[in-house]
Formats: sequence, structure tokens, C-alpha cells
Amino acid sequence: MTDKPEQKASDGNRIMLGRYGRMNSENQSLTFVLLGQILVFVLAMLHDEFVHYLYITGRIASEQIGPAEVVIGFILFVFWMLLTFACVRILSTPTTSE
Repeated sequence: MTDKPEQKASDGNRIMLGRYGRMNSENQSLTFVLLGQILVFVLAMLHDEFVHYLYITGRIASEQIGPAEVVIGFILFVFWMLLTFACVRILSTPTTSE
């Protein structure tokens, strides 16, 4: 008699291949939210260089540099805030166990 991954374990839990914590949808959602926060953080560190690139290539005038930095910074702040709310929502919901 051979053990198969689909066979029930003695305690009633289903035997699964791989690590179950990685396949959990709550963990996957939290991972994507945290990766999004890392991306927004990196973009916030580089937004001055991006505005400088827009000025060098002639896409914005010199008097638009300051407002462009403020607008891009505000947009990144809003994204950071939304990702933080999503992280809190994910962490505050009770987990489901099978």
C-alpha cells in the first residue's frame, strides 16, 4: 500500500505537497501588498531623479520642477496610504483554517 498526496492523514487533515502557508490566499495577498509598499518606497526615493529626467529631456519647464515633485510625491503618498490600509485590513481579518 502506497501513500498518495490526496490520501487523508490519520488526524483528519489533508496531506498536501509543498508548504501550505505559501499557498494560503491571505499570505499571498499580504505578500503582494508588502511588495507594493517596497516598490512605492523605492519610487519615493527616486522621484527627484525622475523629475530631473523630465526636465533634462524637455518634457517640463524649469518652473514646473517644484510642482512636479510635489504632485508625484503626493501620488506616491496616496498609494502608500492605500497599501497600508490594505495591509491592516488583511491582518485584522480572522484567518480561515481547514
